[in-house]
Amino acid sequence: MGTAYEDADYVGDLDVSIPDDNGVEGKRANGAAEIRQLKQAIVNSLAAVTGPVTASHTELNLLDGLDAVKDENDMASDSDTALATQQSIKAYVDATVGPAFRYYDNAGFTVSTTPTVVDFEGEDFELTSCYDGTNKFLPQKAGKYLVGAQITVPASGEEDPFLRVDLLKNGSLIARSETGWAGGLSALSCQSTSLIDMNGSTDFVQVRCYFFDRTVGTPSVTTTSGNAFTNFWAVYQRT
Repeated sequence: MGTAYEDADYVGDLDVSIPDDNGVEGKRANGAAEIRQLKQAIVNSLAAVTGPVTASHTELNLLDGLDAVKDENDMASDSDTALATQQSIKAYVDATVGPAFRYYDNAGFTVSTTPTVVDFEGEDFELTSCYDGTNKFLPQKAGKYLVGAQITVPASGEEDPFLRVDLLKNGSLIARSETGWAGGLSALSCQSTSLIDMNGSTDFVQVRCYFFDRTVGTPSVTTTSGNAFTNFWAVYQRT
């Protein structure tokens, strides 16, 4: 049902100025009687210039149907009739969005029969400064993280290459992957992935690699550099 402009409360309790008959601003209008006077002047002007003006209830009330403002950091009520406070929106976003990074070997790194922590110094991306730029993932937000690493080495000339990739949490083994081949390949690649719980302060993850040719006895090899071949990454999953 339409609402005539004569019935609409356009000004409420605003503190406004009332112009005199010559259009010059006069005294401040802050009393109910003066505001009603201004309102009537506006109504008269609209009637004289444009004629009747109507608007729907929804058009006059943009918040129609909303009945509350909630301050819930977890949005638990899942209401379709309530607004959220700025603080609760920020808390919810902060809790669901977390650190992530992906770095790669950009220069080649020697791996050998001595298990060695690998450096990844080429950046694909990094969110919230969670990687030290060399070899350590150390997020400052507690939660569960999906962490992975891929190491690729040339296998040409090797007869029975063996490659191992470890994920270390605070220096201790938390995930391991191994691969090998009896010759015939130009490269050997191994990936290790795990879901790791991080405390958001002191916990860190590194990648360790071990390489050996079980037939020829090759003691070392240089990794194949590039973000598609040798990389280290992690992404926040949840608290």
